Amino acid sequence: MMTTIEEKSTSYRGYLFFEIYTADEQGAGTDSNIYVTIVGTKTNLTRQALRSIGPSMNAFERNQVDICMIYTNVKFDKTDNIIQGIELINDGKWIGSPWKPSCIYLSGVDGAQTNDRWVISGNPIFISLLEPNKA
Repeated sequence: MMTTIEEKSTSYRGYLFFEIYTADEQGAGTDSNIYVTIVGTKTNLTRQALRSIGPSMNAFERNQVDICMIYTNVKFDKTDNIIQGIELINDGKWIGSPWKPSCIYLSGVDGAQTNDRWVISGNPIFISLLEPNKA
């Protein structure tokens, strides 16, 4: 008689979607690279680049909405690892370095469930928008 031991994987794989609104103000858009870190109550998602998956190839421009998707192996939910905030990092490498998002819609997809949250500048769950070093 043969016994088979099945190893149950505890690793998580999923996606987070961002709907990012850039403000409609002079100088609000940027050509720089934007990175995100998500802070959870137990585990953080380390810095990842945000790339627009929408029709526009010129992301994060003034008065524009960009849809971005990142792959994550960190599970966020409403009980065990609650999203505490996000940190956006602007690398300041290109023309129009300053960037001003007006709000961000964050959606975590886990199977058929979707967790939605508006992250608005000034809201306690919005950690910071770090400006590039001014040398």
